[in-house]
Amino acid sequence: MPRKNLKNQSVTDKTSTDISRPDEKPKRKKSVSKKTGVPAKSGKAATKKQPVAPVVAQPVKTSAPENSIRVNIDHPSDGETIGRAHYAIRISCSGYPAGGVEISIDDAPEYMAARESVGFWWFDWCDIPEGVHTIVARAKEEDGSVIGKSRIVKITAR
Repeated sequence: MPRKNLKNQSVTDKTSTDISRPDEKPKRKKSVSKKTGVPAKSGKAATKKQPVAPVVAQPVKTSAPENSIRVNIDHPSDGETIGRAHYAIRISCSGYPAGGVEISIDDAPEYMAARESVGFWWFDWCDIPEGVHTIVARAKEEDGSVIGKSRIVKITAR
């Protein structure tokens, strides 16, 4: 059958199967999964949310006592090299230790008191011996009990 020349036809003749109507949506091909060969879901069925069980908050168990405080040596950082004349060690705490903060250098059995200023605890270390040193800080209650301890920081003085 020869093709019709549509340019010369009247408006009423344009309803043939060769021309789609503007008010009709084109039909889409259904996609098929390559693995299973099953038609894939699309439209509202694909976006339908599945019911989810409610999440119940569980208490977090920690090994630290309730009155413990996190203690951190902010400066110097682990592995840092510092000068030998003077260094102000900065210590931060997650709460306010009523008994203060103390510091031990090179595993000395005696801890030295740090001073509190502008929300941090400070220890002024002067005449620092050359070499590798370790620093640890601890927070105390008024009765002297330790309620927090920092990790050990290893530094080099030159």
